[in-house]
Amino acid sequence: MKTLKWLIAVCFITIILSAFIVAKKVKIDIALADTTGFKIDTLAHDLVVPWQLVFLPDNSLLFTERNGKLRIYKNGKLVDKPAFVIPNIPQRNKTG
Repeated sequence: MKTLKWLIAVCFITIILSAFIVAKKVKIDIALADTTGFKIDTLAHDLVVPWQLVFLPDNSLLFTERNGKLRIYKNGKLVDKPAFVIPNIPQRNKTG
């Protein structure tokens, strides 16, 4: 019975200590991620799987959506109407 109490105590202490070690590791990973120099920003909402991106010489962005729309992001905003639409694209697995 005494051995069982010691075993439970050791397991409990191990679990508590491992929680602190994991928490410390997460903080280190976040700190390293902040030093990369990259910034994540959302340019547009309500898109259907943006697929391929191409930057144009006038600094606008041309991209496709999985459902067959060719879209333009120009002067800091998404152009409302798609530039081109390919109808009836089958959407299977990673195709589109």
